[in-house]
Amino acid sequence: MSSITMQLILPLCALLAACGGAALPDHTVSSDRVDSMDVSIDGRILTVRVYSAFGIGSCLVEFTGPVEADSLVLELLYGEGRPFRICESLKIETGGGYSERDCLLEAQPIELLSGTLRLSLPEDIHELCASWIDFFRS
Repeated sequence: MSSITMQLILPLCALLAACGGAALPDHTVSSDRVDSMDVSIDGRILTVRVYSAFGIGSCLVEFTGPVEADSLVLELLYGEGRPFRICESLKIETGGGYSERDCLLEAQPIELLSGTLRLSLPEDIHELCASWIDFFRS
């Protein structure tokens, strides 16, 4: 790469970093009765999209470092993409590295808007655990 190109790219990278674009730390996922799931971060919003055809399941996402997010968007969808509407039970917990998990939400029942739930997150989470039982499960 030419030095002129580098002179243009480096300030742009610094500007993007200063604008709050958080990177998602490497992570591992453990799940039960989950067909597939996506974990992403956009700005300071951590999004976890779960496809669970059976309507009952759980997942644990463990990050290698703290997640720089202040809110969570959890999307619960059946395998074909149809959103959950009401969960008989929904529990969401976070952990901060070596500390015990804190319960963010434990609800029975809870209505979801288009399969989506939005919550504030505490600082420096290293893991996210969710379990659900959908009211209209197959």
